Amino acid sequence: MKKTFKKLLALFLTGTMLAGVGCKDYDDDIDNLQKEIDDLKGQIELKADASALESLKQKIDAIDFDSFLTAEDLAGYVTEDKLGTELSELLAGTEFNDKVVEIVKGLGYKTQEEIEAIVEGMLPEALDKEDIIAIFNEQLAAADLWTGLLPKVQEEIKNELASYELNDSQQKQAVNAVLAAITDKEDALGVRKAIADLLGEEFGTYMEDYIDSNWSTYAANVNKAVEEKLNDANSTLTTKIKSMISESINSSIEEGALKTVFDEYDKQIAAIWSAIGDLASRIQSLVYVPENAHGYAFFRGATLGDYKLTEGKKATLTFRVSPASLASQIAEGYNAEVKTVDLAFLPEKVELVTRAEEAIYFNIEGKVESKDGKISMVVNTNYPYDKLGENETYSIALQVISESKATVDEDTEIETGVEYTSAYLPTMADPDAIDVADQIVLAKEVGEGETKSYVKYNNKAEYSLVYNDITTQVTLLGDYKFVFEDGDELISLADAAEKYNWDIVPAEKPAIERTNFTNNATELALTPENPMEAVNEFATIGIKEAAPVSNIDKTVTEKGKLFVEVEVEGETKQVENGTYEAVLSITRKSLGTIDNINGTIDWVYFSQAYETNQGYAYQLNLSEPIFIDKENKVLSKEQFDGIKASLADAEWTIEIDETSDETFKALNTYMEVKATAISDPYIGTDSKVLQYTIKNYKNGNGKINVSTKITVNDNEEVTLKGVITFNGLPDMSYEVNVPNGIMDINEGQNNIWVMVEKDFYATMFEKLGKEQTYFKDQASFEEFMRQSKLVSVDQEADAQQHIAKAGLRQNGTVLRSFFKMNTVDFNAADSYTYTVPEDSYYGVPATTPIFKINLSGSVTINKEQGYYLGIGTNLYTDKEPYYMIARGKVENNQFKTEQVQLTSGYGKMVPEGSDATATVTYKVLPVENYTGNMPTIDGSTSGTTGILDWNGCQLDAVQIEATMVVNGLTIDTKVFNVELQKPINFSEWTFTGSKNAEINKEVTANVYEIINSSTDGNKVKDIFGTKLVSATGLAANVNNADYYGMTMTLGEPKFESANEEVETFENFSYNPDSATITYAANNAPLVYDVTVTIPVTFTYKYAIEFTGAAYEPVEFPSTVVVTFKSNK
Repeated sequence: MKKTFKKLLALFLTGTMLAGVGCKDYDDDIDNLQKEIDDLKGQIELKADASALESLKQKIDAIDFDSFLTAEDLAGYVTEDKLGTELSELLAGTEFNDKVVEIVKGLGYKTQEEIEAIVEGMLPEALDKEDIIAIFNEQLAAADLWTGLLPKVQEEIKNELASYELNDSQQKQAVNAVLAAITDKEDALGVRKAIADLLGEEFGTYMEDYIDSNWSTYAANVNKAVEEKLNDANSTLTTKIKSMISESINSSIEEGALKTVFDEYDKQIAAIWSAIGDLASRIQSLVYVPENAHGYAFFRGATLGDYKLTEGKKATLTFRVSPASLASQIAEGYNAEVKTVDLAFLPEKVELVTRAEEAIYFNIEGKVESKDGKISMVVNTNYPYDKLGENETYSIALQVISESKATVDEDTEIETGVEYTSAYLPTMADPDAIDVADQIVLAKEVGEGETKSYVKYNNKAEYSLVYNDITTQVTLLGDYKFVFEDGDELISLADAAEKYNWDIVPAEKPAIERTNFTNNATELALTPENPMEAVNEFATIGIKEAAPVSNIDKTVTEKGKLFVEVEVEGETKQVENGTYEAVLSITRKSLGTIDNINGTIDWVYFSQAYETNQGYAYQLNLSEPIFIDKENKVLSKEQFDGIKASLADAEWTIEIDETSDETFKALNTYMEVKATAISDPYIGTDSKVLQYTIKNYKNGNGKINVSTKITVNDNEEVTLKGVITFNGLPDMSYEVNVPNGIMDINEGQNNIWVMVEKDFYATMFEKLGKEQTYFKDQASFEEFMRQSKLVSVDQEADAQQHIAKAGLRQNGTVLRSFFKMNTVDFNAADSYTYTVPEDSYYGVPATTPIFKINLSGSVTINKEQGYYLGIGTNLYTDKEPYYMIARGKVENNQFKTEQVQLTSGYGKMVPEGSDATATVTYKVLPVENYTGNMPTIDGSTSGTTGILDWNGCQLDAVQIEATMVVNGLTIDTKVFNVELQKPINFSEWTFTGSKNAEINKEVTANVYEIINSSTDGNKVKDIFGTKLVSATGLAANVNNADYYGMTMTLGEPKFESANEEVETFENFSYNPDSATITYAANNAPLVYDVTVTIPVTFTYKYAIEFTGAAYEPVEFPSTVVVTFKSNK
């Protein structure tokens, strides 16, 4: 029995304790229990703690990771398919599950067995307050198991994934897949929902609330709710608990013995819940919420002039309480008539010189407010901040004290009170109180209810009385009061006192001292009769019966000083608050408002073509009868005549209605309205006709509200109001669509022109449609459009992107596009397109347009339609600049070049069927510092036939400029090279030979012979096969100026032995005249081979270079190597 009850107690401690279950009379419950308890431990899965670990492990074990984390599923974020299977096997294995278990235990979680072990050592005598608190805290730490568990499980998954070659994005996807399976799958809904479902419907709802909100808020409120459910014998939760015990009671346990155990521990359980009730209310943190970035509490006082509005200095201090639900409990406890919670501020201990009769205090004034988990209070202090040093401050801390006890039995009580102190917070204060005099202003209250507000006094207060109204009185300044200017907001002085913690509220009614009173009217009732003899009384004014009509437009003006009154120690004190002026005007009798003067105006273009001289003035005739709205009464003829006479000088107020479009608002800020009466009453009716004349309406759709007050006769006036609706001329649009533009190059400016619209105005008028009423005819539209301006930004060139500089141009009624010629290269691209940029339009007028034709679209010019210099068959493009080749030949012992037909390099290209005169002129460009012959074109320096003769030019390349002119207009220019084909390739020229040395015999080697030898002599030829060297030197004629002008120069020989130690060669000699090397006869053998190297340099006419002073021949160096072989 004892062991069974320990399990039952463990159930309550680990499961229902958090729900706040109370113990009531168990007799009814026990009567319904069966006689046996069969494996109660297996039935206790309703608890949220001890079974949660096992439940979680089971959930994870039950998850089929292979079903959602396969190689196919991971194909997008693993490096190899097999990793999907490996990862799946890992996560489904025991190793991973064990790690999850360790994570849970690391949270301070206790298993069911561990809870039972704790209870085993406590019962019955050792179950004291500290033990209960320990158990409670351990379970509280694990209460929101999944909230703490989730990030740790997630981190463990990441650790496992780290061994795979996954990037951050892939890791995240894998983690999310695992977590989704744990929490979302129908067969594994996760720990949270499993716990909630096992506890029953009612408690499941509470647990869902708890999971979705923070624990601290939930824990403070759930105890009572769950207790009520348990106390209800019919509740699902009570039934659930009973059913879990009912079928498994051991028959050997007698009901009476079980009841005895229950009775024995009834008191202890009652004490437990009493203690838990207080423990759940423990403050976990109490943190000051600063009102500034520096984090200190700022105390301040307030004065009105020389008079204090506050005693001491005050601040509103706010603290965030955790758990948040305690904020309201603390406030309620403190505010209660019999306090259950006490609050006090503990000052930091500092040495200060203070007045002995006045103790330092930080007192809470009024009630403590709670909101959103925070408590706020007004704190007053008399601390002498002026005594602090320059860098010193004064700190305070809030202490919360709540005293309570729980009774276990007659002799035992448990102290469950709370005492908590916040961290110290620094305080500061204004050295002087804030004088709010400048923030107290005069204002008038307007509106009612939620729309009530204040309008600040501005220059003067204005009033009016009808000249013969003897029933109405006006008190000057009587509708004004003092208010507090709080930034941009005006609030009452009472609200300001509450907001800023004033102890004294200044009077809102102003006190005055009249300094001037001027009355231009007669027969007025004044109180006081002589206002200047009672300067502190408000003046009230009425109209006497004898008041004459001549009072109309007369005024009464009062001026004076303002004072704010404040009660100080039972006396009323005044603080001056500026001056005031109040003006009363005597007016005519108002006939009311005629507010049906409405009309509609449609935009129309006015011009001479429209047979009117009004210009931009719109006239609107109103033919409906006009009524006085108050009496729905038609005006008399005399009244209408009075209106008619006064309209000419009437000034109309115009307000643009907010429903108007933005164009209307922007264009019509200077609109003028006039109205005239254009008829007398009709026969048989009293209909009156008015006509509006509207000036400066430009365009747009919108409304204006117009009003004026005019004199009807000597003693009457009327207000006229109306709404005029305007229907504007809508903007238009035009799409430029020229996919294959016809190019016109005859108008100069280095432009290619393309026609877009020959008669743009006619086209746009046609787009308006036949039903349009804006323009009388096409002529008036064209007159209107002649005021237009084309606004469009030119397209900038980009050679790499094959974009030309281009744009749109307006020429009268013509709309066309241009392409800048020097940015169009049809050799680089087959076509060029100009795209109309955004915000391109025709605007009327040129400045501040009232009407736009918005432009879009594109123009394309294509190669087959162009005039340009095209690349010919003999122009090489493998390098830049492009080039042609001047090929040579040897003829009659002379080097000659073939003529070059330049038109096959760059030639003119014209559209098919063009009858334009197109010519191309070719010109040889001069070469700086070169003074020799230059190639000729057509026998001169330039020509149009394009036949180039090299003319003995020594340069290896020249530049040619080709210029294309069409009908006298230069449209294209290209520069290219003509390069001379090199007739001699010196780079391959190297020469070797050998001689055998003999004893007592002279051996001679002729250098020219070696150069001309059968082995290497084939190299000393030009590209045409002509041999250039003989056995005695250069071949015949090659040194002539009209041939190659070739030279060959031999240098000094260099002797080298195969034995590096041999340094003297006395048996060798060289004759430069004959170009021979001689090995003298001698009787000693030549032990080692000797090599003789002779440098040789060639030049010729067609290879020259600029050396900085002049052009000089290019030297082509080579060597002649002769080996004398050993005869040893």
